[in-house]
Amino acid sequence: MYLDYWKLNKNPFDNVPDPNMYFSEHSTVEGTVAELLFAIEEANECLAVVVGDVGLGKTMSMRVVLNELDPNKYKIAYITNPDVTFIQLLRDIVGQLHGDRCEVRNKEDLLEAFNNFIFKTSDNGQKVLIFIDEGNALRPANLEGLRLLTNMQEDEKNLFTIIIAGQPKLTKMLRDPRRANFYQRIGVFCNLEPMDSVDVVESYIQHRLAMAGNSNPFFDRSGYEAVFERSGGVPRLVNRLCKLSLKAAETNELSLVSADLVHQIADRFAPLETGKSNRAAVSRTAGNKVIDHKAEIKKFPRAVESMQEAEVEEDLPSGIQPVPEFIPAISGAAGNLEEKDTGSSAKILEANTLSVHEKKKIKLMAVSQQSIVQLKDLTNSRDKLRYAGFLAARELKIHPERFEGIDSDPVRIWDDLRRAIIAAV
Repeated sequence: MYLDYWKLNKNPFDNVPDPNMYFSEHSTVEGTVAELLFAIEEANECLAVVVGDVGLGKTMSMRVVLNELDPNKYKIAYITNPDVTFIQLLRDIVGQLHGDRCEVRNKEDLLEAFNNFIFKTSDNGQKVLIFIDEGNALRPANLEGLRLLTNMQEDEKNLFTIIIAGQPKLTKMLRDPRRANFYQRIGVFCNLEPMDSVDVVESYIQHRLAMAGNSNPFFDRSGYEAVFERSGGVPRLVNRLCKLSLKAAETNELSLVSADLVHQIADRFAPLETGKSNRAAVSRTAGNKVIDHKAEIKKFPRAVESMQEAEVEEDLPSGIQPVPEFIPAISGAAGNLEEKDTGSSAKILEANTLSVHEKKKIKLMAVSQQSIVQLKDLTNSRDKLRYAGFLAARELKIHPERFEGIDSDPVRIWDDLRRAIIAAV
């Protein structure tokens, strides 16, 4: 087993905001925690905002702050889904503060209930805190409603503090001239950035391993460098690479994770990454040998023609190389494929794509009957997997807009499509 092999008590790289895994050397996260605590405990601020791209530690920062606060001094509401009406948002806040489901549905009654609660809490020597995660999903009416809530304060002190965390879109929303009244009330504004060096990433990995029960180095220096290169210092991506790399190393009975293994893992995700160095054209193998994908594609003589016609040969996913069997599959599933006669010589396939949230049927416009025939002709299971992965990546490249709203993780969508294509053979 993965944990037994590395002598760990728990998984060190789960992507959950566990305050016990908090890493204080990530400077912008540490600064955010310190500033939020200052805003709550000393500065008497009514609004604090945390902004950062996905995976940088917004939720972790707020969880750490919650962990640091004296529970006897505060009454807390924590909102994780603010994309609701203002009445529902206020009901959630009032319900959490009272510790029971709020049945009040009238806005005026809800405002009165909130007002009574904050003054009663103040009389008891406590303060109300409202944490709102995914603040970029707040509706304009909700931002205005929250601004009006901030008017419910005493003249000499703020009776509550609202802490909002969200993606960069939140900054744009708040800087809209129409929300100047809201923006000017922000007392603390924090901006999260990735970890900025190999040394910090190395310390981050070692810290999480130690917190999981084993402080031995499981990565060599090249492994740390590869994790930093391929993750860009984003904690969530670091966690993913480390977890999969350790699992792969365990399966192959390796004692250390090197750059080659990290790059093999990372290459699986390269087709859907944007804004980073494109490693789709070449990738590393054992011994740092560089493989040219355009040469590798010659293994599929009948497939070359259709790929060239689509003019996406240069965008072949890294999975076009042999995919090591030890790399664990990405979680996801796919349903059946059906041939649909479109009235042309090519037939379009329809996939039932399963995600965590819902099931949708998607017509695969870039996967023709000819492609399925070519896939059937491949006898090697690894070759089938590689070619299906390429077809799935091509579908996502040519028609990305058609997959919006299915799943927040594009890698799961890609894996679902790949599995669906294989299932059609």
